[in-house]
Amino acid sequence: MTIPAFACALNAWQRHHGEIRRYLVHRAADPHLADDLVQEVFLKAMRHGDAFCTLDNPRAWLYEVARNALIDHARREKGSVPLPEDLAGEEDPTAPIDELAGCLE
Repeated sequence: MTIPAFACALNAWQRHHGEIRRYLVHRAADPHLADDLVQEVFLKAMRHGDAFCTLDNPRAWLYEVARNALIDHARREKGSVPLPEDLAGEEDPTAPIDELAGCLE
């Protein structure tokens, strides 16, 4: 028996999970990554609970969550560049403000 709070999410998921997976496989070009992202989308839909029933377009919501999951993954994989050690910082960040304050009456 399905818990009513999740009935809307499960119904939408059953109708659209195949196309969501195909979208992610196409965009990620990695079926294993796509499967992981599909799971993230499913969990987010289930966490939405009763609010999922109030969505005007559950399919569009699922696609938006899938797109965001793909973007988040790309950001995590992008990495970062460390700042150089000799990067100088301002010793007194209030100095420019004090200089401008002298211009005001």
